[in-house]
Amino acid sequence: MYPSPARHPAAAGSQPAAGPIKFTISDTLERIKEEFNFLQAQYHSLKLECEKLASEKTEMQRHYVMYYEMSYGLNVEMHKQTEIAKRLSGIIGQVLPFLAQEHQQQVASAVERAKQQQQQHGLQQLLIHASGLPHGVGAGALLGAGGLLFPGAGPPAPHLPPPAHKDSDAEKSDQDLVVDVANEQRDSYIRSVKLLPDGRTLLVGGEASNLSIWDLTAPAPRMRAELTSSAPACYALAISPDSKVCFSCCSDGDIAVWDLHNQTLSKESSSVLSCDISADDKYLVTGSGDKKATLYEVLY
Repeated sequence: MYPSPARHPAAAGSQPAAGPIKFTISDTLERIKEEFNFLQAQYHSLKLECEKLASEKTEMQRHYVMYYEMSYGLNVEMHKQTEIAKRLSGIIGQVLPFLAQEHQQQVASAVERAKQQQQQHGLQQLLIHASGLPHGVGAGALLGAGGLLFPGAGPPAPHLPPPAHKDSDAEKSDQDLVVDVANEQRDSYIRSVKLLPDGRTLLVGGEASNLSIWDLTAPAPRMRAELTSSAPACYALAISPDSKVCFSCCSDGDIAVWDLHNQTLSKESSSVLSCDISADDKYLVTGSGDKKATLYEVLY
């Protein structure tokens, strides 16, 4: 009776299909701006990371040089103590037959106890002696690096003259010192010293960002001036023959050129650990960490 409704009314008037999304010029420029800002942020982050890695590399090179010098000094000290042990053993072997029987037994037992000391204990004592931590541990108590250590070394024998007093804050060689001044204001290592040809001025560089200039003409040496740079340490110094220019090899890979009269600084980038200047004041030779020697022509 009634006509049935159409099952698909949308078929009567079909909707047009959705076309591709269109971008306007402003939208495209906005997207390009966002991409540029993102890349710029990444570049800034990578730049900071590279600067951090470069700083860590410089610090690692500084520690490498320090540990290399420490290991070299320890090796020299071990050979020195081994030679001392050999000589003392020879002296003991020559003197022992002239002692009384009871004294011979005492000396023989003391030497045997010294030989039974562990090698690690002797090496530990050498390390402490090299670093200068305990002030009482000296070379007199160490007789060898291979475990030849006399524990509890006492004062010298009565027939030996007492050691001469020296004004110093660390142990020195057995030779008499001409100038030895303890400076308690400095707690950094000294890497290089240079005496000017006139013999009245001394330049000192080390594990610090400044070089100190000392006046030796006064009765007590005093610091005349300081040359400050951005490098955390100075490994080597070279002075021109006319005493006007100083070249310092810095831990950050720079050669600092100092005008000693005006106390000004200029830099030449190079990874160097040592330097020296020719007698005619025209050439500078540097040794770098990559096992290369470089010759520079000095232009004033």
